[in-house]
Amino acid sequence: MKLKLINLILFFYFLTVAFLANANYLDGLAAFKEHNYNLAFQNWSKSAEDNPLSQFYLGYLYQNGFGVDIDYDKAFNFFKKASDNGLLEGHYNLALSFYKGLGVEKNDRLAFKYFDLSKEKIKNSNYYLGLMFLKGSGVEKDNSKAVEYFQISAEYNIPEAFCNLGFLFLSGLAVPQNYDEALNYYKKGAQMNIPDCQNGIGWIYNKGLGVRKNLEKAIEWYELAANQNHKEAQFNLGIIFLKENSEYNHKLTALKWFSLAAKQGLPEAQYNFASIYLDGEGV
Repeated sequence: MKLKLINLILFFYFLTVAFLANANYLDGLAAFKEHNYNLAFQNWSKSAEDNPLSQFYLGYLYQNGFGVDIDYDKAFNFFKKASDNGLLEGHYNLALSFYKGLGVEKNDRLAFKYFDLSKEKIKNSNYYLGLMFLKGSGVEKDNSKAVEYFQISAEYNIPEAFCNLGFLFLSGLAVPQNYDEALNYYKKGAQMNIPDCQNGIGWIYNKGLGVRKNLEKAIEWYELAANQNHKEAQFNLGIIFLKENSEYNHKLTALKWFSLAAKQGLPEAQYNFASIYLDGEGV
């Protein structure tokens, strides 16, 4: 009889704790939606012991500096707690922490593991898995797997996935080379204002790959990317304006674009920028 009473007391105790933890989490969520990050932090801190979602959101606050100073170490610790409690959002943010080296030493193998754990619910995980298969980061390089995950990501309309698929079809890596498909994927990403895709379209028109060569269109697309500080697009513009036999030849314009790309550390741009100055002609 005494044992049953103790068990009953414990049952109601844990039920009360769970109820309060959930209430504090919901109060924190309401405060967060009102941009009252200090109150959100207070409520989630009260429920963090027993609520994985509170643990996740505390990590989010520390990661972004909402209501607290940015602290990647604390963010990582809370994401780890949420992940250990099986929260998929915890897995994903833990993966990002390992991938980017935020609050923990960069570890591609563990990043891959946690992206893989969260891929069923977290759409972006599929994109990162594709990227890691493409680069051979944390997993053996596998272009076919990269295509598979990028295609899943593209179905979710993740813009960067379109750019990577465009590149793979342009290069013929793991898929038959197909310039039409490459252009199609690049256009989808370009519509979302992704500079990699805009640069890809510029390259296709610049080189006449599956389309009639058109430098005017190439410049138009390169400039869209270059104005978003895409260094390869800036370099490509420099090359077009540097060519002596081109109607677009203009060394000062070439110098401008090489300078911008050089400032971003692109070696080819640095070389061409220096060469134009050493030559001295037209500048």
